[in-house]
Amino acid sequence: MYMARRFMIAVTALAFAAVWGLVASNETQAQMVKDGKIHIIYANTYQPTWPATHIYNRDVARKLASFSNNRITVETFFGNTLCSEHKCVEQMDQKSVDLTNISVGNAGAFGRTLDFLVLPYLFESDESGIEIMHEWLTDYLNEQMRRPGDMNLHIVGWMPWCGFRQLLHNRNKDIRVPADLKGFKMRTTKSPAEFALMKAWGSVAVPYDWTQVYTGLQSGIIEGMFNMECHLEMSDFHEVMKRSTHVDGAWHIAMMVQNAARREAELPDWAQDAIDRTGRYLDTTILAYDSYLTNVTLDTLEEKRGVAIYRPNPDEMKLWRQGAVSVWASDEFKRTYDPKIVRRILNDQGNDAFIKELEAAGAL
Repeated sequence: MYMARRFMIAVTALAFAAVWGLVASNETQAQMVKDGKIHIIYANTYQPTWPATHIYNRDVARKLASFSNNRITVETFFGNTLCSEHKCVEQMDQKSVDLTNISVGNAGAFGRTLDFLVLPYLFESDESGIEIMHEWLTDYLNEQMRRPGDMNLHIVGWMPWCGFRQLLHNRNKDIRVPADLKGFKMRTTKSPAEFALMKAWGSVAVPYDWTQVYTGLQSGIIEGMFNMECHLEMSDFHEVMKRSTHVDGAWHIAMMVQNAARREAELPDWAQDAIDRTGRYLDTTILAYDSYLTNVTLDTLEEKRGVAIYRPNPDEMKLWRQGAVSVWASDEFKRTYDPKIVRRILNDQGNDAFIKELEAAGAL
């Protein structure tokens, strides 16, 4: 099993039941602030075996207390015990949840401001992505999401998880270049960018429910998916998929978020600062922990699970990147990003070659 399981946190149903009444009470729903102190309800869908959950369980309460001089307390409800990912965001409007996590891809249900973050090859690594977020991009995104009619979210911190999406499959040969995907039935999420990318690379894109992926791979309805390699281990997909092509196609990133309007209306400046400092600490800590566990998982897959991971050479990687340019240049996605912002992100990473490719295609 995925190596993070050695860090499993024992959580009992009785403990959640004991505090449920407080979560649902009128007092909790009415306000976060009382008698100069703040009590936060933090809910997400993350399971005990996930790397980030270990960090949140260990650090979120003590860091909020430390950065606020013991004026902020928190109750955590993880693993779908209070709400699903989408519902947790909605419940922030209803004041029954104050803090939650959502992936950038699924945040598209609330607006398209963040859609461009999952476009292929925008980021070179977890480390460069988090660095740019910390330096300026988070501030820009928070400003955009506060516009009238936009997403009304405030990003507290980021949650890297298992690196980048790769091509996982069960064909008995390596997929080295996009031409090898011709006619290949690849499962996609409902993300328009992912669907378009699979088609651009020549595969047959098949939107398929996550709960049916294992049996779909067994039956041949699908032959692979665009996902992180850690799923081969933590979801036992190595039993039905024994190959991966390491294309580093799209950064997999989630966010810790608050309702922006409630944050500004209900929280004093010192509390906002303490929460943001906690988010910054958590995403930096999670990055280091997740990077370590991702490397451990790759070793486990290759050495113990019999998974063959193909790592394209530089010339082959150029072909994967070239195939992704058409997604950027399509009318559907050109409208989802500010070219100046994309150019700055790529410039910050020294990615001049990709800038030239996007310019030549009319994407920048």
